[in-house]
Amino acid sequence: MNIFENAEWIAPPDRPEDVNLYMLFRTGFEWDGSDRVLLRVSAAGNYAAFRGGKLAAFGQYTDFPAHKTYSETDVTAFCVPGRNELEIAAWYSGRCFTSHTDGPEPGLLAETVSGGRTLAASSPSWLCAWDTRYAMGPREKCSGSLNWTFDFRPENMPPRFVHAVELPEECRMKVVKRPVEPPVILERIGGKMIWFRPLFRDAAPLEIGARADADILDPAPGKANGSCVLFDLGKEAAGLLFFEAECGEGTIIDIVHGEYLNDRGRLTAHFPGGRNFADRVRPGAGRFSFRHILRRFGCRYLEFHVIGNGKILSAGLDSVGFEAMRTIPPVHGLGPFWNRARDVSAETLRLCLHEKFENCPWREQSICMYDARNQMLFGYSLWGNYAHARAMLDLFGQSLRPDGYLAVAVPSEAKFNIPSFTFLWFRAMEEYALYSGDLTLFSAYAPQMRRMIGAFLSRGKGGLFMPPAEDLWNYCDPPEMEYCTDPPNAFYNLYLVFALRSASNLFRMTGDAAYARTLEERASCLGSAAEQYFFDPARSAYADHRNAAGEPELFHGHTQMLFLAAGLIPDNRREAVMNTLKSGSVTFPALSALPWLIDGISRFGTGGDRAWLHEKLKSIYGAMLDAGAQTWWEVSLGSAYGAGAGSLCHGWSAVPAYYIASHLLGIRPLEPGFRRFEVEPYLPEMENARGSVRTPFGLITVELTREPGGAVRKKIVCPPECAPAVRE
Repeated sequence: MNIFENAEWIAPPDRPEDVNLYMLFRTGFEWDGSDRVLLRVSAAGNYAAFRGGKLAAFGQYTDFPAHKTYSETDVTAFCVPGRNELEIAAWYSGRCFTSHTDGPEPGLLAETVSGGRTLAASSPSWLCAWDTRYAMGPREKCSGSLNWTFDFRPENMPPRFVHAVELPEECRMKVVKRPVEPPVILERIGGKMIWFRPLFRDAAPLEIGARADADILDPAPGKANGSCVLFDLGKEAAGLLFFEAECGEGTIIDIVHGEYLNDRGRLTAHFPGGRNFADRVRPGAGRFSFRHILRRFGCRYLEFHVIGNGKILSAGLDSVGFEAMRTIPPVHGLGPFWNRARDVSAETLRLCLHEKFENCPWREQSICMYDARNQMLFGYSLWGNYAHARAMLDLFGQSLRPDGYLAVAVPSEAKFNIPSFTFLWFRAMEEYALYSGDLTLFSAYAPQMRRMIGAFLSRGKGGLFMPPAEDLWNYCDPPEMEYCTDPPNAFYNLYLVFALRSASNLFRMTGDAAYARTLEERASCLGSAAEQYFFDPARSAYADHRNAAGEPELFHGHTQMLFLAAGLIPDNRREAVMNTLKSGSVTFPALSALPWLIDGISRFGTGGDRAWLHEKLKSIYGAMLDAGAQTWWEVSLGSAYGAGAGSLCHGWSAVPAYYIASHLLGIRPLEPGFRRFEVEPYLPEMENARGSVRTPFGLITVELTREPGGAVRKKIVCPPECAPAVRE
């Protein structure tokens, strides 16, 4: 039986709005109980499926319409022999946010099968309705990355079910099975009420454009007109909102979610840039239970503004994630700080991976290549997250633009371009091959890589790379971001050097030695030209760029770090450049860029440089821990970054996981799949340590013992497919 052999793309008739559409689909099927029941669903948006009122499956993979996927879920545990009723809720945004691209029209493709037989397949015989309990059409957006806020009104006109219609031929997307399993509900995280305050008679609902943190709580003469309640989940969480309330007629509940409280001890709903984290429910009279499944919340706090006669009885999130990511390989002997830093890194990475990797679970749930590369690299040693990494790299590969660059975020159609993010895709492809041992993904994209490299190298002047001028964002180093007004720019040239080297290594791994040599030569020429052009002897540092008068200006630590990691700093300059970086006279690299500094100092730094870096990392991440961080912040400024909207859970900052595995334990792959690996540990303050990292063949474990005189004795246990190449 072919997948979806009898199913059609369907939708309710008479579309009421262009965007922000909620739908319900209903059907029934007979099951004899003899074989398992599989539910397959593909939605132009998002979906949640219920059997007998119980949530059985949810979460459309965020894909491009040209590469549409379906999810397959075993729902046997939810079914009973005999008649089963199936309902599927779907949500279509109708607009391209940077977290997803829905497709040309709202619609659903679905079937249930058992024992090779189709039990139900989407067709015009299915009943469906526009879910009028939700306000549809344009509303305030959570952010440009996320989606529309919701307004749920259960006492509004009930949905009117009619027979579905088939989508037009041009809107019937072809589908393949999603590349990774969907996340599941792990646990219910109930919030603790930490304060309750009355709302007085001048209180009003949070209308569009209003501020949730306005002075609605200030005492005023007269009768209270509701309440404001704050719940603390106790930790950062990502999942599905739920709450229970007891309300009178006409009550309105506004729900604000966020990661941190403002200076008034409350959540802020509206931030600059069109971000709004307030949703609305109008529950009607009586006891009311609500769970929103079609959009994840990322937060620590939930604040409820109850206008009218109502009481919030309980609230929280149903945590969503992956069972396989609950545990990580043990590490011993590194001390309390590094143990804690590793655990916080793991929790940060868990919360930033659902359908795909995410920049952060609160305000984005989208993914850029810089974030994705870090999260893949940091997670390899903890979980061997090869399937998710492959899916992520493939999703970026599908986003190729006519100019040879990849989308800045996927799946989206964002118009602006950050060339360095595209260049990192090459580096991430090489790292994926080395850590996973899988070269098939590269083989599939090798022709595209050749074309992309040709496009990059065609934009040269004076031996340097010149980025395209249109829609260009020189995103270099938060919190300092500069638009590239005077190319050429050091960042793009250095990231292109790394891209060419990674492509060279990949082509060499697959037997194309001639092209690999060509790429290495181009990387060498570009690196030499950049080193000469950007170095400023007066500063003993490399400039970001030169102005129209040819004068070097803007000096970031990020730039010095890239030249160091690329091995481009001549021996007679390296100490001076390192002293410039250490002195604080240039901006220290942001958290997301630290892997380059770690790699550069590991390869080219002195013992003193490594000791300085070790203490610097402890200082940076220790300050976050001292401030109570349970997950790593987007930047060291914390919430103060980004006009007061800095994320406190950002996967690209989980650097300690990488530092511990690859530099303290010192386990790094030299050949695909760790078939050959090196062990070059660094134990500045530990006498003994033991730890493991994951590989495709099992764990590699090292025991490290400091001997008299300072040498470190290494005992290595590894799978038979892997061979150590210990460097003394």
